[in-house]
Amino acid sequence: MQIPIALFDPGWCRTILNSRCRLRNESQVSEQLPIRIRADFNGLFRELLCLSHNETCIGADGQDVVVHEGMPVTAFDEDVDEDGKADNLIAAGTVERPPEWLSCKGSRWVLRIDQNGVRHESDLQQPHVNE
Repeated sequence: MQIPIALFDPGWCRTILNSRCRLRNESQVSEQLPIRIRADFNGLFRELLCLSHNETCIGADGQDVVVHEGMPVTAFDEDVDEDGKADNLIAAGTVERPPEWLSCKGSRWVLRIDQNGVRHESDLQQPHVNE
């Protein structure tokens, strides 16, 4: 069946398609959490954390993760608390290419750490006390 040209409005179709794509993309974004990337926190330089000396990073499951500039991730490093219980170091932020002074040391990807800085995962579970 052919639609008569007079009844076909390309602007209307574009509006419908854009709204469906936008809704699908918004629901996908809201459901996705930042990817967790393994990192050695000995490679911490102020607000920059070296993520990898390769083109990929290592994910929480040990698999290679392809990253790109501007990608939100949470980096973690295994650590323990004073009782010997697991309490990972974490830092959230966005992936960037390293500055020249760091790339000459072999870094390919860094994390620009957000305003929350580096902390232990247990810090996220403790209630905040107003002082």
